[in-house]
Amino acid sequence: MIQVSFWTIAQAVLIYLGIPFLGATPILRGLSDDKHLTKLEAAARGVPTAPWAIYRRGAPVREEGCPMASRMVIKPNASSASWGVQD
Repeated sequence: MIQVSFWTIAQAVLIYLGIPFLGATPILRGLSDDKHLTKLEAAARGVPTAPWAIYRRGAPVREEGCPMASRMVIKPNASSASWGVQD
């Protein structure tokens, strides 16, 4: 399922209405709100990224597909911030 933020929709409406705004275009905002797509794009352009895996709600988590590390961060894919991430 594709999740689109309120701000991405609001920016698209402003463009449609011809009202200027400050900030990234809706396509860039949508890309940056999706952590998986952002990492794919960064890696495709040679930007080093930490290993990652993406799991959909309700899907089985298989250990062989998960990059192992001494510390891990688990957070939602479609969110522009890391709310509630603690050590």
